[in-house]
Amino acid sequence: LARLHVEEMELEPDFNAYTTEYYLIVDLNVEELKITAIPEDSTATIYIYGNENLVEGENSISIVVTAEDGSQKPYKIFVTKTDDIEKANANLKSLQVKNFYMYPQFSPKIYKYNLTINEIVKELEVFAEPENENATVEIIGGKDLKEGSNTITIKVTAEDGITVKEYKINTFISEFNVEIEEENKQPALIAMGICLIMALIVGIQIIHQNKK
Repeated sequence: LARLHVEEMELEPDFNAYTTEYYLIVDLNVEELKITAIPEDSTATIYIYGNENLVEGENSISIVVTAEDGSQKPYKIFVTKTDDIEKANANLKSLQVKNFYMYPQFSPKIYKYNLTINEIVKELEVFAEPENENATVEIIGGKDLKEGSNTITIKVTAEDGITVKEYKINTFISEFNVEIEEENKQPALIAMGICLIMALIVGIQIIHQNKK
């Protein structure tokens, strides 16, 4: 998609072509969303499913983009229909990993984060606090980590027991930089010095030849 917009409403997170899941809370009187979905390729077609007769509680609307070659990419809008917005609040107030920094910086409206660790770590301590203290938080992953890519999911269930949001921390672990730091750097410095001296000698020889 090049654009995804709901009239008079604000999707969370902000639209990005590579983000395929969005959240929205609406009043009980909303029966249907006014969705504008525009594909990047004008030859692609768009079908919207589940946007009629929205029911109280959780609804899932699918926007499926079908390319000219038949390949498809689905986007989803998870809609909570309620008369109590606070009970449907499944946002996090804070999210952090002990001793490490995530990027981008935490925001309740950002649902995907990255974390790169240059050492072998088997377990991470993740601290997550919901905006509504009556919401529940479940941390999935963060233990038995392996070298390479790992995903930690923070699942927040609102006070209403229906609305659910997921925050994800994509964690990459490597010992490569640690190995470099632990190496004895003296041989490398000596080799570098020899190369510089040789380059200087060659340069002087070239200058003498040009003078002749």
